[in-house]
Amino acid sequence: MRFGRRGDMGFMEAMLSMMAVVLVLMAYLGSVASTITVTGDPVDPLEDLSLEASMVEGTVILESSDDLPGFIARNGYSGICVTVSVPFFSSDYYEVIVGSMEGDLHTRSWTGLIPADGGRSIVAVYGVTVCR
Repeated sequence: MRFGRRGDMGFMEAMLSMMAVVLVLMAYLGSVASTITVTGDPVDPLEDLSLEASMVEGTVILESSDDLPGFIARNGYSGICVTVSVPFFSSDYYEVIVGSMEGDLHTRSWTGLIPADGGRSIVAVYGVTVCR
């Protein structure tokens, strides 16, 4: 490289250095990306599971628990555990277990609104654990 009178690099030398760094980083990222294996999330079919719950006189009731045996049969699970709780309104929670829960467990939780007494809606925490 050729330095100017003040000892700094010129534009062409700076561009050449930058391109060398980018080339080395791209080679590194390419080698890392080739070793990564992409696997599917085992709880992806949970998006197809529609859980409907309600709260009647302070008790949480899961109304769609009849669909669970068919859901685990369609997706190849050996068991499923569904919990529904309502924080700050009730200390108890609803839990249903279908099938065997021995093996690899995968859990997902989310919040949703459920109808309660008096026509109001309250926040419930759904938790689903599937066993493969």
